[in-house]
Amino acid sequence: MEQEHFKALRRFVLAASTPCDATRLLAFRESLRASIRGSPVFDKYVVVEVTGEAEHMLVTRCTAARIGQKTSRLAKELQRLWAHQLRYRYMEAHVLRYDTESVALNFLTQDGPREGYVTGAIVARIRHRVVAEHDQDDPDDVWVT
Repeated sequence: MEQEHFKALRRFVLAASTPCDATRLLAFRESLRASIRGSPVFDKYVVVEVTGEAEHMLVTRCTAARIGQKTSRLAKELQRLWAHQLRYRYMEAHVLRYDTESVALNFLTQDGPREGYVTGAIVARIRHRVVAEHDQDDPDDVWVT
């Protein structure tokens, strides 16, 4: 899907529907985190932020598991996770953009005609080098790659 088409569809859905409730949003956040952590392509340290913004209710940040992985590989894995594990079955739209350093998958999904929508972005960066170890279970333990 083209970026402009995605943005137009998102504007339409946001005007015609309501966002999901907090319980469903937090459940979706946990699904995002678990799916990305469960992939061998990505590092286990995943940050999923609830933003409070309608166009990007969730912003997910992750990094490639290995040095030297190409963004095309990260993009394929994000699309696989989105299609098979993350999206709701009733309706979804997404757009994927990537360059040599990162991949961004912007998404919109809805679980039913009377259900609230979820919007967001998943941003995955390539790994250049490891600067420090981190505690995977501590969301405040951040490191630089």
